[in-house]
Amino acid sequence: MTVVTATEFKLNLGRYLSRINDEEIAISKNGRMVARLVPYRHTLSDALVGILKDTELPNHFDGDYRELIGEMRRQDYEDLD
Repeated sequence: MTVVTATEFKLNLGRYLSRINDEEIAISKNGRMVARLVPYRHTLSDALVGILKDTELPNHFDGDYRELIGEMRRQDYEDLD
C-alpha cells in the first residue's frame, strides 16, 4: 500500500488512478490517515443493488444478496394475501 498526502494525491490524481489496479493508495492529511483508495470490483451484490436502484433497500441490508432476495420473495407472498 502506498501512502501519500492529500496534497500529493490532489496534484497527481491521474498517476495514482493509473496505479490503483496494482495497489491500494492510502491518503493522509495532517499526519492522519483519512482515506483509502481501492480498486472497484463488480460483485453480484453490486449488480443486484444496481438493478434494485428504484427499490428502497431494507435498513439492515449488509450486502448479503441471498438474504435480500429471500426477504423480498417473502414480502411478495405476504402482499398476495
